[in-house]
Amino acid sequence: MPRRLLIAVSIAMLFGRSPGQNRTSLNPSTVIRSDVRLVLVPVTVTDRRGAVVNGLAREHFKLLEEKTPLPIVSFTEEDAPCSVGIVLDVSGSMKPTLPQAKSALRAFFETFNPEDEAFLMSVSSVPRELTKFTSQFTELLDSVRFTSAGGSTAFIDTAYLALSRMRDASHARRAAAATGQSQRDRRGDCRGIAQG
Repeated sequence: MPRRLLIAVSIAMLFGRSPGQNRTSLNPSTVIRSDVRLVLVPVTVTDRRGAVVNGLAREHFKLLEEKTPLPIVSFTEEDAPCSVGIVLDVSGSMKPTLPQAKSALRAFFETFNPEDEAFLMSVSSVPRELTKFTSQFTELLDSVRFTSAGGSTAFIDTAYLALSRMRDASHARRAAAATGQSQRDRRGDCRGIAQG
């Protein structure tokens, strides 16, 4: 009798009893063995710029073992956890738009999964680390609730600090993003978004 069938028969015998029968009375010398030939192969597909490619199907992949094609038994697309660093501009130029930036930040964190993590920094005259990496996104939002806009913009210093903090990320998928208006900081450098 093949091993797989033996397991199926044993499981059916175990769970096929009536409710009044004792389900734990297996013979202690009973040995159940299985031969599992299923291997998980996690894959992340990126384009030339490093952006994740979504929407791929089983037909888009080939699995080879020593140049011999193997069948893909199961195929699923999952949202892999990611680590995100956010730099929130709270300089004087953000006075008219800071409430909208905070709302956008809240909406952004609502899209996160429980396995994701993020940290938050603010940028004004000096960089300020509001939180370390955390999955407690309410903590992130609470850290900016009463923050007001003011000062100049030390963006380059804050971006450097944020990218350095990304070394502490737990997940392979990482991104750093900055909010703000497209003006120049005190050194004359333009702001932008960094991904890594």
